Amino acid sequence: MAVHYIKLEGFGIAEIREGADMLRMYLMDDMTSIANDYFVDEDVQLGFNDGSGIVFITNSEYQVLVRAGNELDLFIVLPWTGKEGSLDDLLSDLKYNADDFEYDDLDELSNYIDYMSESDKKLVLKELESKS
Repeated sequence: MAVHYIKLEGFGIAEIREGADMLRMYLMDDMTSIANDYFVDEDVQLGFNDGSGIVFITNSEYQVLVRAGNELDLFIVLPWTGKEGSLDDLLSDLKYNADDFEYDDLDELSNYIDYMSESDKKLVLKELESKS
């Protein structure tokens, strides 16, 4: 039998409360469909970035869940440019700044095509084709 500890060094009262709320959401499956389908339940840990002030949940795959209102959402980091955010954030950025995205970024976004609107699917596929 092992004893496991969670280090809360650097967490303030507000961050501990936020983390507790997020862990409740996680346990109740209060997640977006993309988060629910992609986040792997292995070595799940609570994290806090004291630079940004963001509390998050992570796992052994380095996947990240962040709070989006009353649910958790998958936080995506694109491989080439390092752009990051929810799928909606990244698609919004793509609409206005398509030239800033590289092929590998678009290829990564295409992994989540089932979670996109028809217009977003067309945009990603069009940009992928133009950069191939």
